[in-house]
This record gives sequence, structure tokens and C-alpha cells, in this order.
Amino acid sequence: PSSRLPPRRRSSRRAPRGSKRSTYFLDSQTSPGLPQLCVLMVSLSLVAAGGYYLVMAFEGKKEEVVRGFERELEGWESARYELGNSTFRVKYDVDGGRAKGEMDVNLVTGPDRFTHVLDGNGLGGYKNTKFVSGYLPEGTVQLPVFGPSGPPEAASFTIEAVDPRGVSSTLELGSYGLGMLERRHAETPSPRVKCPGRQGGVFNLGTSRCDIYKRLRYVCVQVEPAPGGGGWRLREPEGEPGRFGCASAEGWEPATYFKLKPTVKLAEDGEVVQFEDEGDFDKVQVHLRHGDDPFFYVERETADTLNFGSDASELETLAAVLLAIGSIMSIPPLLMFYNMCYKDDGRGDTAYHPVGMVGAVGEGDLEEEGIEMPMR
Repeated sequence: PSSRLPPRRRSSRRAPRGSKRSTYFLDSQTSPGLPQLCVLMVSLSLVAAGGYYLVMAFEGKKEEVVRGFERELEGWESARYELGNSTFRVKYDVDGGRAKGEMDVNLVTGPDRFTHVLDGNGLGGYKNTKFVSGYLPEGTVQLPVFGPSGPPEAASFTIEAVDPRGVSSTLELGSYGLGMLERRHAETPSPRVKCPGRQGGVFNLGTSRCDIYKRLRYVCVQVEPAPGGGGWRLREPEGEPGRFGCASAEGWEPATYFKLKPTVKLAEDGEVVQFEDEGDFDKVQVHLRHGDDPFFYVERETADTLNFGSDASELETLAAVLLAIGSIMSIPPLLMFYNMCYKDDGRGDTAYHPVGMVGAVGEGDLEEEGIEMPMR
């Protein structure tokens, strides 16, 4: 007999009422559709996010930072007393002697951004203590700062300190440019639009790059008592020789620059660019903080964000919610995949069908149509 099977005849019989039928989520077909795949991807993303927050809760990053801050706070009272009872004078020298003088220095003990962050996290006991100078005298910086003749002028600063015991010391902070020009790659497409719009610069028609203009805002340094009771000295963070600034994210560089807002969007190479606030170039300050200030510990541990993060209990609750929602959402698409492999044959039996064989003709179907299977 021929081994070829005759074509299957479609039965006109309908399934009896009440018989078992296979059902599928959002789709009557056995193959997965876009809605099911989207639901499955979203549920897996929620489960992954829940697992991530659960790991963060076990690590207890915020609790670790809080414990470290409390340890640093133990020696802060004596350190701030020594700093507060010292005197500091800041001298400046612009453009190699063209303009020089002395800046007023004030002791600041009032609240600042750091104290507000501590209050928001329920941490008390910290008293702000630092010195902040006044601005450079008006007209000290010559305009235009960014001219075609050369780089911007530079200002050097020197601190003359006297500790509570009357020991004097001189701290050389170095020289810093009053302006900074960064030439970056202009974002594409439409660099002439994105450079001034998104990058905040001026599109250079000569170099086809985006020129970012900045001005010196302040110079912040940290100090500590010199060994042997010899007055004050600049404090260099561990592993950062020659650097004594206040921002770990900036590599402990003392100088901080603010971006300027130009009045033009396009300029030729070497063209003098004007800015909305030309007088701000004189608004340069010097900040001085004690090296044992707990501010530096928190600043370093939070990567200069001063963000303590969430409590472990909050992260556990968030993780539980995400895991629960993700698990519930994954049930319908997983049932669909189950039905792709296990299909009800209408007689109460469940037969396994590999994913690639769903819809293939089985022996039971042939016998039901009166077709005899050939002998092998």
C-alpha cells in the first residue's frame, strides 16, 4: 500500500456544548503575538528591577553612610572650634600684578545646602563652620575676557592664616584662569541648532565645533593644622597629591567654573563673543573648610551629590511591590506558552506538542476520520 496519506477531510461536526476547548491570552492563535510578548517583557523588567532594589536593601548603603557620618561627627566639635577661632586673609593677584589687593573674609556658621540635606534625612548635631571671602572688586577683570589676542587672564590667590595659638602661616593656592573655553564636538544632526540649544555654546563657523564658555565662580580649599603646632596647611585627600579642593567628583580640583550664556549662536573663529552678564566675571570667591569637616566624608561617599539614598525598609517595600506586580503580570503570557506545548485533545487527555509541531496531524485525528495508518 502507498505510504502517502490522503488529504484530511474537514469534519462538519461541531464540538458538543460544554466540551473543553483551549483558550489563549489576547489571541485565539497558538503562536505568541505582540501583546503577549510586550506583557512578558514588562513583567520581566519589573521582576529585574525588584531584584535590584532588593540587593540594594541588603547592602544598606544609606545606613552605612549614616554610620560613617556619625563617626566623623564625633571629632567635629573640636575641629570647628579651632577653625572658628583662627583668622584668615585672602590676597589676590590678577594678570601678574596688573591688579592686586585683599578680599574680605567672613566666618559662616549659618545653614547651607549641606545642613538642609542633613535635616531632610533626620540627622542632627552638625554645626556648619567655614570661611567665605567677598567678591573681587568691581572692574578688576578686564573685558572682553575671551579675546583674539590670547587666553583669558588668570588670578592667583594666597591665604595668610593665624591659628588660635597665634602661629602664622601662608598658603599658596595657585593661579586659575578667570575664564575657560572648551571646544567640544557639536551634536549632530543640525549642529548649528543643537550647539546653542542643547549644549549651551556657540557654533564655531571656522572649526565646526561647539565652543563652551565658562567663568571662574569660586576656589574652595580644605585646610588642617600643621604637625607640631605649626599653624595651618592645605590638606590633600589621600591618593590625590597636589590637590586640595572640595569636590571629589572634580578630582579635588579647587577651582569651580560656571557656564556662561552667550548672546549669539554662531561666530567665526577668533571672534569676540558677548555674554548676558558681563559683570559676573568679578564675582569670584574663595571658600575655606576644615579637612575634618564631615561634609567631605558625605561628599565623597555620595559622589558629590549629597544624596543619602533610601532606607533599607523603603527599598524592601519597593522591591516587594515590583516583584509582586511583575510575577502577576507574567502569569498570562506564561500560560500561553504552556498552551503552545500542551493542547487539550477534546477527550479530556492532554497531549504534548513541541512548539514547532503545533497543529500537526496526530494518529488520533486520523483514526477519528476513518483513515487507517499504514504498517511500518
